[in-house]
Amino acid sequence: MGDSDLLPVDSLTVQVTSDTAPAGREVPLQATAVPGLFRGFLSLTTNLTAGSNELSVRDGDTVTASYHDLSPNNIVAASAMIDLQRPGISNIVVDATYQEADFSWDTTEPTDALVQFGESTFLGRTAYASALLTSHDLTVIGLQPDRTYYYQVVSRDLAGNTTVDDNGGKLYTFVTPKPLLPPWFDDFEHGSTNWSVQDADEEDSNVNWELASLRTLWRLRGIPDECLGN
Repeated sequence: MGDSDLLPVDSLTVQVTSDTAPAGREVPLQATAVPGLFRGFLSLTTNLTAGSNELSVRDGDTVTASYHDLSPNNIVAASAMIDLQRPGISNIVVDATYQEADFSWDTTEPTDALVQFGESTFLGRTAYASALLTSHDLTVIGLQPDRTYYYQVVSRDLAGNTTVDDNGGKLYTFVTPKPLLPPWFDDFEHGSTNWSVQDADEEDSNVNWELASLRTLWRLRGIPDECLGN
C-alpha cells in the first residue's frame, strides 16, 4: 500500500475481508525502504476455519483490503476477484509435416499456451505463447521425418490456475511422414498426394493453379471427348 501522508509512520493496519469471511482480518503492514510504501502478508485458504494469519475464501469471492486515509478522511479500498477454477482444454489437433508440426486447441477461458514434446515420454522440448487467448496455435520446428513424438498441452489462466492435458497420463502422440525415396515419379493424373501448389499473390498474378486430369484440361480447351481416345 502506498500513502505519502504516512511518510513518518513505521507501520499501520489494514482490514481484509472476503464474501466468505465478511468479518475479515486485520493485517499489519510495515514500512519499506521506499518512503510511504508499506507491505504485509495474508494467506488465503479454502478452509472455513482459518488460522490467525489466514482468510477464508471461495471461488468467485471478492477480497477487499481497506484502510482509513487521513487526507480525504475516508475509507480507501482495493478489491480483487478469487478465481479457483482451472481452465478446460478441448479440440486438440496436430498437423505434422516432415520437420514441423502445428498444434491447436481451445480453452474455456483466456490462457497462455504451452506444448511439451519429445521423442520419448520424458518429452524435453517445449513451445510457448504468452498471449491469453481461448484459441491457441503453436508451431514446433526441427523435427525428424518418420519419427513418433509424444506430447502434452498446458494452459494457465491469469490467476495461475493450470490445466495439463496429457491424454489421461498416457500422453498424446503424432508421427512425422516418411520421406520419399528417389527416384520419385508422379504423372499428376491421380490425386494430389505428396505435392501442393502455392499461388502467387493476387497483385502479382491473375493465374491460379489447381490439380486436374489431362482429360479435364482438354475439355476446358473445347476439345471433344471423341478426340481424346481412352
